[in-house]
Amino acid sequence: MWLRMALRERDAADVMLNGRFHDLAAYHLHQAIEKMLKALLLNESLEPPRTHDLVKLHGILSDVLHVQDRQNKQVSSLLKKVSIFHVMARYPMVDETTAPEDWITEEDVALAASAWEAASEMAARTLGVSDIQEVRHFVTAMKDMGDGEFRP
Repeated sequence: MWLRMALRERDAADVMLNGRFHDLAAYHLHQAIEKMLKALLLNESLEPPRTHDLVKLHGILSDVLHVQDRQNKQVSSLLKKVSIFHVMARYPMVDETTAPEDWITEEDVALAASAWEAASEMAARTLGVSDIQEVRHFVTAMKDMGDGEFRP
């Protein structure tokens, strides 16, 4: 279920980006990454914590998978930058005169998309598939079969 939800959030981000709604695209990319990481935690038989902190989720997963290389640290740094979109893309700035669409740019969305790619690569490695498209095909097949027991 979590993987399916992650993929739908990613699709929603594409729709928002095509409409040039950068703030909403960034938000949905954050949600996609969060749900992907939670699916991977479930795959490792861990109940995901109730948090939107991508760095925390990634850290737990990295510890469980024993991944602590340079690339992993770069992913963590990228996720730290993207984590702000969970809140910042939904509310006005402190002065309440600047809405998210006024300051979240296409470059911010590209940063979030890079984080999605990094999370997708981690998912593919963890699930033993070649790439996120193979994950997508698997999730679609499970949905079509009506297997409600598949958790990740």
